[in-house]
Amino acid sequence: MSILYLAHGHPRFARGGGELAAYRLFEVMRSQEGFEQTGLLAATPDQSLLPPGCQIMSLERNEWLISRSQNSLLHDSSVQLTQDAHGAVYEALRSSPFQLIHAHHYVHIGLDLLIALKAWFPSCPLVLTLHEYWAMCPYEGRLLRRNGRLCDGPSPRDCIECLGVEQRLPLAVRRLRLQHLFATVDCFISPSSFLKDRYVDWGIRPELIHVIENLPHHSSSTCIDGMTEPQTSPNDEILVFAYFGQVNPWKGIDRILEAFLSAHEDYPLIQLHLNGLSWEMLRSGLSHLDPVFVRRCLDLLESAQEGSIVLRGPYGSDELSGRMEDTDVVVMASRWFENAPMVIQESFSHAVPVIAPRLGGMAEKIQHERNGYLFEPASPTGLEEALRWFASNPEALASMCKQAGASALQYQHVLDQHLHVYQQLMQA
Repeated sequence: MSILYLAHGHPRFARGGGELAAYRLFEVMRSQEGFEQTGLLAATPDQSLLPPGCQIMSLERNEWLISRSQNSLLHDSSVQLTQDAHGAVYEALRSSPFQLIHAHHYVHIGLDLLIALKAWFPSCPLVLTLHEYWAMCPYEGRLLRRNGRLCDGPSPRDCIECLGVEQRLPLAVRRLRLQHLFATVDCFISPSSFLKDRYVDWGIRPELIHVIENLPHHSSSTCIDGMTEPQTSPNDEILVFAYFGQVNPWKGIDRILEAFLSAHEDYPLIQLHLNGLSWEMLRSGLSHLDPVFVRRCLDLLESAQEGSIVLRGPYGSDELSGRMEDTDVVVMASRWFENAPMVIQESFSHAVPVIAPRLGGMAEKIQHERNGYLFEPASPTGLEEALRWFASNPEALASMCKQAGASALQYQHVLDQHLHVYQQLMQA
């Protein structure tokens, strides 16, 4: 069986969790016997990566980049969707023996491209992995209002408050197009029960949604299998908290800095590592973000005691294990209902406990004071109290490391779950 995967980005150019999850599954599946012809169609983050006038470009064998959808509300495709000689995507794919289509998003890909693929290849079952809340939340897909407050909606009135009354008609059109797409999907995959429940409330039948985690890195299992007794600390004296991930306001790096600086006053032997952030990025590389947020981060960093906060810069997957080995506790402070952050499973695979807010899929993956620590997101001191708890309970760290390692996803188990869904659809 060969599968066509669709992703809203290629990890060579965009390193978000959804892009990595899609590519990881694609790589693994095409290495399986009988799946060698499996392909990937990924949206480009930058049109300049494609030759002028080009809508699709081959990267490697069975890997293609396509023009990115520029419409963030209606998610129209940027490619010409025809079956004649001018339909470049159709021409590239029509000779490929795909038997199943698995889309890991429709943002940047285009709703109409997914619908067209289903029409071009009607015998191919269509699987859609749900990431974030884009179907129900047209404002950046996070159920996070423009003012930064969590959204309990959605409702037409709430959406208009975020997007403006002039978007009333496009919002109605968007809803109809999404319903049309979802009616063509044979089954859905959700990486968390929390996300599934939200989509069931939105209107998808629960029996159509399978809860399956994103596939962990193949080396994750070996990290645990080869582990003996976890260290209480990479450093005998310093307790290292670390952030891993993208830099933006909704990830809450400013909240982490505030909480750490306050806790550091009473616990000078704690240190914070910021993986994914550098001084160069702060001073010139974050121009696309809210300048108030960037300025706030700079001010907090400049007020820190020398050596207490280390900016370790961007990192690749090959560097992750080394940086995790330098970490005692991973810290998250997301302001929104994150679905299945890969950093949690990456941390567990290295037997590192995680601090996170009691929100969304994060809360279902962390057991409070066992493999991590959950704080109340509405509490102004919740994160600081979590840092202080670890600093004042060093004897608990070794036990929590063991529990974190025991919580790690098993690569083969997740792969088997995906294969089971595929086989069920092919036999239906």
